[in-house]
Amino acid sequence: MHNTNNKRFAIVITHMGQHKGVVELPWLEADYLIDESDWIVLSNDGWRAVADGDPTIWEALERKLLLGFYVNQPQLIAVIGHPSDANEDEEVQQRPAEVRQIVQRIQSLGLPAGVMGVRTDEYGALQEMLEPAECEEREPELQLMH
Repeated sequence: MHNTNNKRFAIVITHMGQHKGVVELPWLEADYLIDESDWIVLSNDGWRAVADGDPTIWEALERKLLLGFYVNQPQLIAVIGHPSDANEDEEVQQRPAEVRQIVQRIQSLGLPAGVMGVRTDEYGALQEMLEPAECEEREPELQLMH
């Protein structure tokens, strides 16, 4: 089943948050004209493992992304970091670096979609664009340019 109905599709990669639920991202729909999305929600340990390049979890995420591209042909991959626990100051400081590391790992796959990294608050409100990306299909070789 391919995304052939002109709807814009995204894959959202994030981690568990304070509220243990999926947050709303109206800015993703409004600013990037995304109609539908598939979410990959990692545990906090899984998030850190992907950022650190742990081979086992990274290979699993890579397979999930490749399958997602085959099935849905997304225009955008959004990597979203947010606070997990308001009391963890060190976590808040390292979250932007983790987002950038994950974005770079995904970009290295050369998939034909924009990849962006953002930081939100615990409710999903956009706080900072860490790695901007156009929400347009691109040739794989252009994906690697940054």
